[in-house]
Amino acid sequence: MIKILVAALFVLNIFLTCPAQTRESVCLEQQPAADASDPVVLNICNHTHGMAATPQPRLYFRLHQSGLVEYEVNPGYREGAGDANFVLLKKKIKVRAEDVAEVIRLCEQQDFQGARNEYPAFQIWTDSSLQTTIVFTHNGREKKIVVNNYSETDQRNSSYYPASLIALLKKIEELRKSMLEYN
Repeated sequence: MIKILVAALFVLNIFLTCPAQTRESVCLEQQPAADASDPVVLNICNHTHGMAATPQPRLYFRLHQSGLVEYEVNPGYREGAGDANFVLLKKKIKVRAEDVAEVIRLCEQQDFQGARNEYPAFQIWTDSSLQTTIVFTHNGREKKIVVNNYSETDQRNSSYYPASLIALLKKIEELRKSMLEYN
């Protein structure tokens, strides 16, 4: 009986000390109440349909006023790990105050604030689609924009999207790349 109790405590300890991982994205959860000490200023969730890694949707980028950034990734693939390959790991990293200020500046631009609530897919992809939901919250205001099949490399972006939205998505992509290299 003692061996069973020790084994159960060992398994419980492993469960409690593992990094945050889940089969569902935090994007599916109701947005948490704003933390007055460190509010979320930008939340970006991606939902890929078709040929896509699971699970979907996933938190692409969540920026807090303090510079804390949260995002979700799949763990590295491990042969024989089964379902453990298809969970989401929530990662955290801190960005510079200058980066936070730039993101806020871009989102407060007149063309961003006046942007449509949703942009249709201008590119039709063969076997997948991507829906990106961007929510900017600052000084009691909220702006939500949904972009479908956005591709940073499309030369026609400037004819479809506001300049500040393109600049914001480019900035977020740069920050993500640096975070993934670091983490």
